[in-house]
Amino acid sequence: MKIKSVITGFCLIAATLTAKANYDIGFQTYDLNDLNSHVVFAPDGVTRITGNTILSSQPAIPTGDASQFVGRLFVGPVGGSLGAIGTSTPFSQQSGAEGFVDGTTFTVTDASLNAGSQAEYRFRVWSSMVNGVSISSFAQASTTPGAYIGESALTAITLGGTVPGSPPTLVTATANLHPSFQVALVPEPSVLALGLLGGAALLFRRRK
Repeated sequence: MKIKSVITGFCLIAATLTAKANYDIGFQTYDLNDLNSHVVFAPDGVTRITGNTILSSQPAIPTGDASQFVGRLFVGPVGGSLGAIGTSTPFSQQSGAEGFVDGTTFTVTDASLNAGSQAEYRFRVWSSMVNGVSISSFAQASTTPGAYIGESALTAITLGGTVPGSPPTLVTATANLHPSFQVALVPEPSVLALGLLGGAALLFRRRK
């Protein structure tokens, strides 16, 4: 009986150590008290990105088709690697909400993060279509000439959800803490190569 009790206790401890917890994070990138912060801009630094923003090299998307620009959250522990959570979400097309994503609240199951955990996130943005080709991820857009990409600074956040206790504490977390940023064009390989050659030539001249 004692051996059985010890084994049962060990299994309960192991299950507790390996259990995964949940946290919540709202994918609403705006702050109603300050609609001039946390904005995603076009390369000109003035135009706010929307779901139907058309920049050079991008075809117009018919009404009702996929959004032109989408964003996704990448979350991880402080100092650790970030992982994509939830789904990519179109930018708002509503007047007055340009430059923001007005998405849902994601509940995430994670082995190392839970409600109340200190974490970090990046908000990554990309054009969802280039020259008629659908772009499904930030990684794909980053290697697609003609695409536009951008990402926020690494930003600290306290993750939301219910923190156990007596009584439990409800924490709300919204991904609207990052500074504003701009998207940039992914260059053609030939343009990139010319830039590298120009830089090398300039360095050679300075050495002479």
